[in-house]
Amino acid sequence: MTFFVQISDLLVLLVVFSLIVIAYLFLKNITISILVGMAGMILFYGIPIADFFLSFLPGRAFTLPMLFFFLVIIGVMALSSLLKEAGLVDSVVRIVERRVRYPWSLAVFPALVGLLPMPGGAIFSAPMVARADRSERLSGAQRAVVNYWFRHLWEYWLPLYPGVLLAVELSGMSTLSFMRNHAVFMVLALVVGYVVYLRAVTRAGGGRGEEEDAGAGDGLRAPFLEIGIVLGVYVLGSVLFPGVRGGRYLWLALGVWSAIAVLLVRTDIPGGKVRGVFFGKRLWSLVLLVMLIRVYGFLFEFPSDGGTLAERIAGSLSGAGIPPVVVLVFLPFIAGLVLGIAVGFVGVSFPVVMGLLSGMGVERVGPYVMLAYVAGYIGMMLSPLHVCFVVSSEYFESHLFRNMRLLAVPLVVIAAGAGGYFFVLKAFGW
Repeated sequence: MTFFVQISDLLVLLVVFSLIVIAYLFLKNITISILVGMAGMILFYGIPIADFFLSFLPGRAFTLPMLFFFLVIIGVMALSSLLKEAGLVDSVVRIVERRVRYPWSLAVFPALVGLLPMPGGAIFSAPMVARADRSERLSGAQRAVVNYWFRHLWEYWLPLYPGVLLAVELSGMSTLSFMRNHAVFMVLALVVGYVVYLRAVTRAGGGRGEEEDAGAGDGLRAPFLEIGIVLGVYVLGSVLFPGVRGGRYLWLALGVWSAIAVLLVRTDIPGGKVRGVFFGKRLWSLVLLVMLIRVYGFLFEFPSDGGTLAERIAGSLSGAGIPPVVVLVFLPFIAGLVLGIAVGFVGVSFPVVMGLLSGMGVERVGPYVMLAYVAGYIGMMLSPLHVCFVVSSEYFESHLFRNMRLLAVPLVVIAAGAGGYFFVLKAFGW
């Protein structure tokens, strides 16, 4: 009985998470499901509603980084729709199809977009995946998962991503050591993604797809200029002005909205369609969903007598006599599952992880950091609160929780690979 008392905060969290799943299964609406989960957290954890919404939340939500975050979200969704309206999505699809065999072309689009660490970036590549599979060899669920899976090849190791940067900082590892230890998972994810998602399409008669005759102007009309603007502004701004007020989302916001301005100048999208994009129900319903996901995450930061909820859950795990290695895996996994964002699971779990490693007297932390990060990553990929997972599922009109089943086999392979690789890293002293 003492054991269950010690992990009571975690058990309540699992109940709340179950409420989200059950609500979605019955209501088929992820926005309402998250509201149900938030209500459950407030009720079960006794969070004072007035204190949270009137005192605590404004200090977290009404900040420059959060403003730029939502400017990025709105801009990415608008840019994605405007590129489609301008016919540039079709152009880039034709260019890639002339150079990359189907079904590999399905993976290229989200992988390229994945180089841009923008929240909700899966909505940017979704129209390209849909266009590349215009013969509909894949179901809506398969399209959603292909878009989602290959969009996240880079976040295992690329230091453009905030989660990677925070993991490097909290672990005390060098950036190059972290990249060296984690880059193998991009390769593993690429291989397992092909075997599970794309090989069957190839066997069914894949080739270069249904190529269309493309004019010589396709290269000029493809959205490479807009993508280059986003990437260029982000990289230059981050390098030249690393400490500027507004956080990491400032340069992404400037890049995305600059790209929108250039796109509107160089194309002839009718004004009615532009207004339809910016004032349409699709864009603002997704923005509302992202807002709720962020508020849900802020609930974990609300301070109480025993610390924040995240700290209480971490403390209950480490204080219940559970073996440290289990905590190293389970805590990041749960954090990834309930927060749905890499910087979130790293920020919640890594202070505990590094404290445990220090207590264990571990000098070479690389293998343990890898294990913790990959566990959190797997939880994040399965999270119904992961913005990319939500927007990809919504775009292809597929069932979010059924899509999770399509992720099971690849993620089991990633988990098994991490378990084996742990001993390889220890053997090499990395």
